[in-house]
Amino acid sequence: MIITRVPDVDQVYFQSARTDDGYLVEFRDGSPDKHFGATVPDVRAAHALATQWAFELDGWRTAVPWERQTF
Repeated sequence: MIITRVPDVDQVYFQSARTDDGYLVEFRDGSPDKHFGATVPDVRAAHALATQWAFELDGWRTAVPWERQTF
């Protein structure tokens, strides 16, 4: 799942994918150095973070230990 803010700047999005360890959730706030990810245990946790991000609600940035993603 990918959620993009439109008409915001390019590369501002939240995404999630199911993995063997749970769900990988990632967000990017523009440039590659602002791309972070975390693994959460289940779809409910991924959904909660995606909803908070999409509606710009407080708490999602501190809800999990985000790590900078480098590819």
